[in-house]
Amino acid sequence: MRPVLFTLLAFFFAGCASPAAPTKLIFSGAFELSVPSTMLEGAVLLSIDGLTLRTNDGDTLTGTIITHASESLPESLNLRVYPELVLTADSEAQLDHPTQELLDGIRAEIDFSYGLAGLVVYESNDSKIYRLCKLKRCLGYATKAEVSDHLLMIHTDGLEAEEFDELLREL
Repeated sequence: MRPVLFTLLAFFFAGCASPAAPTKLIFSGAFELSVPSTMLEGAVLLSIDGLTLRTNDGDTLTGTIITHASESLPESLNLRVYPELVLTADSEAQLDHPTQELLDGIRAEIDFSYGLAGLVVYESNDSKIYRLCKLKRCLGYATKAEVSDHLLMIHTDGLEAEEFDELLREL
């Protein structure tokens, strides 16, 4: 009886000692982000122009759904190309003058804050992720092949580029 009891207790305590499963932050039906449990200890969730997670260390992670209305963009614009429009000046999209001016202003702000030269793009079968980091501040855009009416923008303050990349891999 004792060996069976010790075996059961060993399985029980081994299960308790295993790391907790990541928590999912759901931004839309298409976009969710798995956050490691270590980021959640003592964290605060805020809903301010998106969903913001402020860690116990003061680092922040904010996810915002970008839509035509939120960016004052024409409904005819496929939002899968939005990251390319704001992160590269060589887009071939034919845009009206006000829209082009708006995107040029966003690009200038992003370049000042993150530096466009550090752009990294990850692609998979159904998604494309764009990432910029500068001085523990990162910006990312995530698009999905089947989603053309919205995309996810993620901003972090306090995370290293490698930590940000780990989070983006979970999209």
